[in-house]
Amino acid sequence: MKTVWALLAASTVSLACGANEMSGSIPSGGGSPQQCPIVLSGAVTATFGCDGLGSAAGTYDPSSNVSSVGISRTAGPSEVSGVDVDISFGGAMRTGTFTMADTPSTALSQVTFDGNRSYGAFSATNSIPAQGAYTLNVTHVSTAGMNGSVSLYMVHGTLDATLAPIGNGASGTVTLHATF
Repeated sequence: MKTVWALLAASTVSLACGANEMSGSIPSGGGSPQQCPIVLSGAVTATFGCDGLGSAAGTYDPSSNVSSVGISRTAGPSEVSGVDVDISFGGAMRTGTFTMADTPSTALSQVTFDGNRSYGAFSATNSIPAQGAYTLNVTHVSTAGMNGSVSLYMVHGTLDATLAPIGNGASGTVTLHATF
């Protein structure tokens, strides 16, 4: 996860889904889905539009046997400055449904957003208990390339999360739904 964001940004700029298909079904028309918003509801409401890619970025690091899926959106609407998703699960990148229970003890999964108030869902680590919850449904994975021994992917699916308050006077919960 330490180098995931740098790898993801470099790997996703010029790629389209449908090439080097691994598993799952190809979105209609063979390309990126037309709908790819991130919607927040509950204590905070906001909608982020598409980032131009219509997919999430994924990695698989064989040295740790951990895959990660990442989504990052900045310059959000109103009081939300950004949404960050970094979800890890054991084993090679694949389609399927993943929850916090699938996060290896050596990794941290998180779904957060910042702004006037901060909320998040985190897997447990040595320094923080688990809070919030998420379900990641990966429906399609396309190979995007390699960076050294790390495999890079374009990932499609959905994410549903319940985010707990983590600071800045936050209270209540926020529900996040993302389609990518």
